[in-house]
Parts: sequence; structure tokens; C-alpha cells
Amino acid sequence: MESRCDSTSSSNKRKDGSFGATKPVIVRAEYLHHASFAIGLLGMLVICFGVAGGLIRFVNSEVHSARGLDMDAERKRLRHRLGYHLLLGLEFLIAADIIDTLMKPTPQDLLVLGLIMLLRTVISWSLNAELKSDQREAAR
Repeated sequence: MESRCDSTSSSNKRKDGSFGATKPVIVRAEYLHHASFAIGLLGMLVICFGVAGGLIRFVNSEVHSARGLDMDAERKRLRHRLGYHLLLGLEFLIAADIIDTLMKPTPQDLLVLGLIMLLRTVISWSLNAELKSDQREAAR
């Protein structure tokens, strides 16, 4: 008598000779790929949004500065906002890279991911340190 729980039973066998257990893995990989793409796109959008907003604020501050107004405080706020958007966007991009590498972990992909994460971490650290030093100066 044939058991229905057996994964090699003929009821689970496809026309191409494979068994039904492999399909969910492929479907999950597709979902992970789409999720990774969406997270990476979100990171790029956050950065682009921050740069566009920063550009508008920069032009506005330069116009006011040309009229003789002191815009130093506004420029510092602009740097903080732009730095915030850059840091947040980089975090999303790192998450997307991690998901991509987990789907196909070859040694070369892991090395590339490690180098990308190292560069982005250094950039994030330096931006964060600069923002904190500006905040300490503003508190004095």
C-alpha cells in the first residue's frame, strides 16, 4: 500500500519528472528577489528625495544669502537633513544587498558583499560622526 505522506509518491510527481517539493523554494526565491529589488529601490528613492529636497533648500538659502541674510543655521540644518536621508538610504541598500547575497551565496558574492558593506559602513559612520559633531557644536 502506498503512503500519501511519502514525498516521492506518484501523486506529487510532475510531468517533467520532478517532485512538488521544489516549487515553493523557487517561488520563495522569486519573492525574495522582488523584495530585495523593492528595498533597493526604496533606498534609492530616499536618497533621491533627500538630494532633491536638499537642492531646493540650498538654492533657497543661496538666494537669501545673496540678499544679505545670514544663512549659516539654515545650511547646517540642510546638511543634517541631507545626511539623514543619505544614511537611511544606505541602510536600505545594505539590506537589499544582504538579501541578494543570501539567495546566491557564492564565495565571490560574499566577498563583494563584504566590500560593499565595508564601504557603506565607513560612509555611514563618517556621516554619522559629522552629524554628531555638528550637533555638539550647536549645543554649545
